[in-house]
Amino acid sequence: MYQKVFEINSEGYIVPDNLPKILLKGLTFAKAKQVLKARYQNSYAFNSGNFDVSIKFLRTVSVGIYGAVIKPGSYTISAVNTAFNAIVSSGGPSDIGSVRNIKLIRSGRQPFILDVYKYMNNPSNQEDYYLQDNDIIQIPIAEKVVEIKGEINIGSKFELLKEEGLNKLLEYCGGLKANAYRKNIQLRRIQNDEVILIDIPLSVLLSEKKDFALQNGDIITVQKIPRDFENTVYVQGEVELAGQYSLEKELDLKKLLEKTKPTAKSRMDLAYIKRKNLDQSHTYIQFSLDEILKNSRTIDLQNLDTIIVFNVKDFTNQYFVSIAGAVRKPLNLEYDKYKKLRISDLINLAEGLRPDASAYGYLTRIDTVNNEKNYLRIIH
Repeated sequence: MYQKVFEINSEGYIVPDNLPKILLKGLTFAKAKQVLKARYQNSYAFNSGNFDVSIKFLRTVSVGIYGAVIKPGSYTISAVNTAFNAIVSSGGPSDIGSVRNIKLIRSGRQPFILDVYKYMNNPSNQEDYYLQDNDIIQIPIAEKVVEIKGEINIGSKFELLKEEGLNKLLEYCGGLKANAYRKNIQLRRIQNDEVILIDIPLSVLLSEKKDFALQNGDIITVQKIPRDFENTVYVQGEVELAGQYSLEKELDLKKLLEKTKPTAKSRMDLAYIKRKNLDQSHTYIQFSLDEILKNSRTIDLQNLDTIIVFNVKDFTNQYFVSIAGAVRKPLNLEYDKYKKLRISDLINLAEGLRPDASAYGYLTRIDTVNNEKNYLRIIH
């Protein structure tokens, strides 16, 4: 196995045996491997898996980090680190520091502009920002920071460039949640020493592919879709298919009742429409199911109407009789309004008396007029 160690000289070259010198200064390690492999393949025959490059000794560089940074100062770090690594070593930008307009200043060149957002979207961008000795990283104060909260995927503060507006903000926050109310979002802005509120018709902007300019300190709030639907009516009570229904264009009360199917137990002469008013109070509209279903008369429906259909039993007083004690099956029964049920029938329905039953029992009867209990002794 052939191995060789080379040192990069002060001019940035290595000088391999039997090959021209190779410039490696300023290249990333990955790029340097590609250059070396290509140059050696021009003179030697080998498989790709038989060529490798490693670093035996890493040189260090001195870098100054200044401005709105948590720990400003001069740092000595490995030359393989990027500007982003150096910023992390300094604790990162302070609360007022920019993450979009960081300057990498190098003697004899125009400053590089580092944008952390671009790096987060594409980490390969760091390859352009490897450090050299005496580089300076300057972090300015952020000029435009806005906050967005509510029904968005990432609620936080974001730094925007001068030309970036609402569309970029929505991109950085990961977009809106499924239940976000797009028709109108609210902007809180400080203007002329006053706090003002601005309604932004987001759905219109999106459909027309327009943007909205934002200012430093703006706060955007995205609300949930209101709980109430905008095209819905409800049917409850004694129908076969109670529930929620879409308020279609041609749907009226008669068609809705035909769809939900009142039962044989429905009270046909009395029902109500419960309708919500603008002030959130309710109006109750009385109608007859018979009149609606059997005649041509109907009633137009409105959003959020609730149709209330009664069971005839709801309007009937219900009474019960019971038998307990030394019977085989104590029970409660609905009172026979035709008055044909006798005590002997009640004993039979309870599957008879037990062997330990006494020769007499008591009938307890409530006097509903005087609200008193009366006891009658019964001998069988």
